[in-house]
Amino acid sequence: TTDRKQTISKDDCHFSYRGSIFNREEEGRFIVLSVIFGLNKHAKPKLTHRSVENQWRCSQRGRLARIRNGLRRHYPSLSTVLNWTQRHPSPREMRIYVISLRTDGRLPNPETDGNAGSFFKNVSFSSTQFTSMLNKVGKTLDHAQIASLETYRTKYSIAEEVKLPAAALVQACGLANKSVGDASLYPKNPAIIINRAGGATAKKVMTLAHTIIRDVYTKTGIILHPEPSFVGFSSTELEYYIDIRRDRLSLPSTDQNRQPSIASETR
Repeated sequence: TTDRKQTISKDDCHFSYRGSIFNREEEGRFIVLSVIFGLNKHAKPKLTHRSVENQWRCSQRGRLARIRNGLRRHYPSLSTVLNWTQRHPSPREMRIYVISLRTDGRLPNPETDGNAGSFFKNVSFSSTQFTSMLNKVGKTLDHAQIASLETYRTKYSIAEEVKLPAAALVQACGLANKSVGDASLYPKNPAIIINRAGGATAKKVMTLAHTIIRDVYTKTGIILHPEPSFVGFSSTELEYYIDIRRDRLSLPSTDQNRQPSIASETR
């Protein structure tokens, strides 16, 4: 353990989807004090996020309508039309799209509902694994619940991989309204745990997380993994709350003066 400051390059962070050295091989070692971003005014944006792509397509449809009207009046050259219709969104447009997605009510306002962001990670399957999972949950979920999961076979599939949002899994298992005291799932995205009235302790949040992880596993055989980093919890406590495969019936006594907390991970 050291209090030495260290500068780490982007390449050395080994960033991946919701992952980096900070929540993998170096978890718990660093506290991020600041970040420097290098931006490119002419960078080609990535439209792999379905909602961002939809925003762009909607704006393009409006743009094409304006082009068609312009053709009737001015007959611009074909090359001009193609350059206009096939361009990529600008950094300013991308900023507007992302901000609108993050402020449309699907995510809680941290000023009113304390939270650490998405609490459970999404689950990825191969197409074969996804089919096998649906066959298995047929014994515990009803037809409507299974049908809701089936829609994600094409909704969030990339190549041969199917991504199932944790919120959809929680919803399908009938757990979206679960709460423990003031710790509750956010109604519009049940993968997020919120401090509903400001009175949720870390213990209540973790008890709710434990309940969700346990019940999803019982009904589907799928283990949800938490996204936030946990500070101040002993390994025994985390085993009780998070590793539902262990047969632990009670939480060991803890130091009443020690206050564990939940922090959103660095991404």
